[in-house]
Amino acid sequence: MTYLRILCTTTAGIGYFYGSTINKLRKHTFKVKAAQHPDVNPHIGSRFTKYGLPQRDVILRYKRFETSFDNRNRMPNWILEHLTYKNLHTRGTSLGCKIDISTRLDPRVDKDFQPDLIDFEHNICRLPLNDFANYPDSLRSIYDCHYRTNSAPQNCRLHPVWNDLESYCRYLTCEYTDVYIYTGPVFQSTNQPQMYYQVSSVNHLAYPTHYYKIIIGRKDDVFHLGCYLLPNRAIDLIYELSDFRVPLSVIEEKGGFKLFKDGFTLPETLVNINDFRRRKQVYMPGDYRNDLALQEGNDVQDEEDDVEEDDVEEDDVDEDDVEEDDVEQNGHVQNGGENI
Repeated sequence: MTYLRILCTTTAGIGYFYGSTINKLRKHTFKVKAAQHPDVNPHIGSRFTKYGLPQRDVILRYKRFETSFDNRNRMPNWILEHLTYKNLHTRGTSLGCKIDISTRLDPRVDKDFQPDLIDFEHNICRLPLNDFANYPDSLRSIYDCHYRTNSAPQNCRLHPVWNDLESYCRYLTCEYTDVYIYTGPVFQSTNQPQMYYQVSSVNHLAYPTHYYKIIIGRKDDVFHLGCYLLPNRAIDLIYELSDFRVPLSVIEEKGGFKLFKDGFTLPETLVNINDFRRRKQVYMPGDYRNDLALQEGNDVQDEEDDVEEDDVEEDDVDEDDVEEDDVEQNGHVQNGGENI
């Protein structure tokens, strides 16, 4: 035990001696800070993000829907809506309201990238891709629908069929708890290697060749999907909506996007009504679009009848002119014969 105490005392003394010596030496030392390893390949974007980066597509969030806006084409890439039976059958302050939306610009998008009223000419109308009839319970949502960032050029003669498709989307709220709708334009090339589409004469706003709707219905946590692709032109009233039903892959290919992540799919078994247009008054008796579409259809038919009547009158005039010319020529020949 005595030896152990002697050993501990000796060890403590040696430690104290060397510790005091090191403290004296520290007064004559200095610190050296190593340089950081240089970043040989810094991300160039990090240098300029604080000033902003080019951005062509903008996501605009409104009260009841979202819009992906394309600054280049000056129209939406798509608009996402959510419809329910309750919202469609709740009458709010929007009933009977009329809103002047002819000059509404979205302040979040530069006005140079938004369509101008002069871009909608001849038989091209400014179409809000989300129908304000989907929001009878919200005056604010109706107001949002008519921002220029939510509109695109549509052939006026497509309105009757397009309105029927909008009514069909509202009808689906009777079949499903929730109805989600993607709506957007498509520029589809022909069989030729070039792509042709019409543009406005002033600002050269491109007119889409087609419009699509991707509809997803949810009921009891089961989702059904259905897609429609309509040409941006006059469509005969004999065609049903089911004639324009296409697989999702067709719209994804033509639209240049993927709706779902790889490996995820939904059954394309959305309720399909083969006679919806013919019996729309039965399926949607309270939808005001019925009378509007019928009137537009009659207007289109009247215009076609007027064109046919003009053609007939021109033909009659031409025939009369020809007969008179023949009579004059025959008379001249006969007179000439008598003179001879």
